[in-house]
Amino acid sequence: MIDCHTDVILCMSFNTEGSLLATSCKDKKLRVIEPRSGKVLQEANFKNHKVNRVVFLGNMKRLLTTGVSRWNTRQIALWDQEDLSMPIIEEEIDGLSGLLFPFYDADTHMLYLAGKVHITPSC
Repeated sequence: MIDCHTDVILCMSFNTEGSLLATSCKDKKLRVIEPRSGKVLQEANFKNHKVNRVVFLGNMKRLLTTGVSRWNTRQIALWDQEDLSMPIIEEEIDGLSGLLFPFYDADTHMLYLAGKVHITPSC
Protein backbone atom coordinates (compact mmCIF):
# COMPACT_ATOMS: atom_id res chain seq x y z
CA MET A 1 0.00 0.00 0.00
CA ILE A 2 1.32 3.42 -0.95
CA ASP A 3 0.16 5.88 1.69
CA CYS A 4 2.98 8.46 1.78
CA HIS A 5 0.99 11.25 0.12
CA THR A 6 -0.65 13.84 2.33
CA ASP A 7 -2.60 15.48 -0.48
CA VAL A 8 -3.88 14.87 -4.03
CA ILE A 9 -1.48 13.16 -6.44
CA LEU A 10 -1.13 15.35 -9.55
CA CYS A 11 0.86 12.95 -11.75
CA MET A 12 2.58 9.59 -11.64
CA SER A 13 5.00 7.75 -13.91
CA PHE A 14 6.48 4.24 -13.83
CA ASN A 15 10.01 3.56 -15.01
CA THR A 16 10.42 1.18 -17.97
CA GLU A 17 10.73 -1.94 -15.77
CA GLY A 18 7.84 -0.98 -13.49
CA SER A 19 10.14 -1.20 -10.47
CA LEU A 20 9.91 2.51 -9.58
CA LEU A 21 7.09 5.01 -9.42
CA ALA A 22 7.56 8.78 -9.48
CA THR A 23 4.78 11.02 -8.21
CA SER A 24 4.13 14.75 -8.00
CA CYS A 25 1.71 15.79 -5.31
CA LYS A 26 -0.25 18.88 -4.33
CA ASP A 27 1.78 18.90 -1.09
CA LYS A 28 4.66 20.27 -3.25
CA LYS A 29 6.73 17.08 -3.12
CA LEU A 30 8.26 14.90 -5.80
CA ARG A 31 8.73 11.28 -4.72
CA VAL A 32 10.38 8.17 -6.11
CA ILE A 33 8.70 5.11 -4.63
CA GLU A 34 9.29 1.36 -4.74
CA PRO A 35 5.69 0.42 -5.62
CA ARG A 36 5.69 -3.14 -4.31
CA SER A 37 6.64 -2.16 -0.77
CA GLY A 38 5.42 1.45 -0.81
CA LYS A 39 8.83 2.62 0.45
CA VAL A 40 9.79 6.20 -0.47
CA LEU A 41 13.34 6.02 -1.91
CA GLN A 42 13.75 9.74 -2.68
CA GLU A 43 11.76 12.85 -1.89
CA ALA A 44 12.14 16.49 -2.91
CA ASN A 45 10.31 19.35 -1.26
CA PHE A 46 9.57 22.38 -3.44
CA LYS A 47 9.42 25.78 -1.86
CA ASN A 48 10.04 28.02 -4.87
CA HIS A 49 7.93 26.33 -7.50
CA LYS A 50 5.09 23.93 -8.10
CA VAL A 51 5.63 20.67 -9.99
CA ASN A 52 2.62 19.50 -11.96
CA ARG A 53 3.84 16.65 -14.17
CA VAL A 54 6.63 14.07 -13.93
CA VAL A 55 7.96 11.47 -16.37
CA PHE A 56 10.81 8.95 -16.30
CA LEU A 57 13.24 9.38 -19.20
CA GLY A 58 13.64 5.75 -20.25
CA ASN A 59 16.62 3.89 -18.74
CA MET A 60 18.73 7.02 -18.20
CA LYS A 61 17.93 7.23 -14.45
CA ARG A 62 16.54 10.70 -15.01
CA LEU A 63 13.20 12.34 -14.32
CA LEU A 64 11.75 15.37 -16.04
CA THR A 65 9.23 17.59 -14.32
CA THR A 66 7.13 20.45 -15.61
CA GLY A 67 5.64 23.13 -13.43
CA VAL A 68 5.44 26.78 -12.55
CA SER A 69 8.10 28.91 -10.86
CA ARG A 70 7.39 31.36 -8.06
CA TRP A 71 7.35 34.10 -10.75
CA ASN A 72 4.52 32.25 -12.51
CA THR A 73 6.59 31.15 -15.51
CA ARG A 74 6.35 27.66 -16.93
CA GLN A 75 9.50 25.64 -16.39
CA ILE A 76 11.02 22.21 -16.80
CA ALA A 77 13.57 20.52 -14.56
CA LEU A 78 15.81 17.49 -15.03
CA TRP A 79 16.47 15.28 -11.98
CA ASP A 80 18.71 12.37 -11.04
CA GLN A 81 16.24 9.71 -9.84
CA GLU A 82 18.72 8.60 -7.16
CA ASP A 83 19.33 12.12 -5.75
CA LEU A 84 16.42 14.55 -5.64
CA SER A 85 18.26 17.03 -3.41
CA MET A 86 18.37 19.53 -6.26
CA PRO A 87 17.63 19.46 -10.00
CA ILE A 88 20.45 18.86 -12.47
CA ILE A 89 19.09 21.75 -14.52
CA GLU A 90 16.03 24.01 -14.49
CA GLU A 91 14.87 26.01 -17.49
CA GLU A 92 12.14 28.59 -17.72
CA ILE A 93 10.06 28.13 -20.85
CA ASP A 94 7.70 31.11 -21.03
CA GLY A 95 5.29 33.25 -19.07
CA LEU A 96 2.14 31.69 -20.46
CA SER A 97 -0.49 30.04 -18.31
CA GLY A 98 -1.48 26.42 -18.67
CA LEU A 99 0.21 23.13 -18.01
CA LEU A 100 3.06 21.58 -19.97
CA PHE A 101 2.59 17.86 -20.52
CA PRO A 102 5.82 15.88 -21.01
CA PHE A 103 5.85 12.77 -23.21
CA TYR A 104 8.99 10.68 -23.61
CA ASP A 105 9.48 8.26 -26.50
CA ALA A 106 12.00 5.65 -25.30
CA ASP A 107 12.49 4.25 -28.83
CA THR A 108 13.69 7.53 -30.33
CA HIS A 109 14.89 9.15 -27.06
CA MET A 110 12.77 12.19 -27.86
CA LEU A 111 11.02 14.34 -25.30
CA TYR A 112 7.86 16.11 -26.37
CA LEU A 113 6.25 18.95 -24.43
CA ALA A 114 2.60 19.63 -25.16
CA GLY A 115 0.88 22.74 -23.95
CA LYS A 116 -1.56 25.41 -24.83
CA VAL A 117 -0.12 28.39 -26.67
CA HIS A 118 -2.09 31.58 -27.12
CA ILE A 119 -1.43 33.35 -30.41
CA THR A 120 -2.86 36.80 -30.95
CA PRO A 121 -3.72 37.31 -34.61
CA SER A 122 -2.45 40.51 -36.20
CA CYS A 123 -4.65 42.35 -38.66
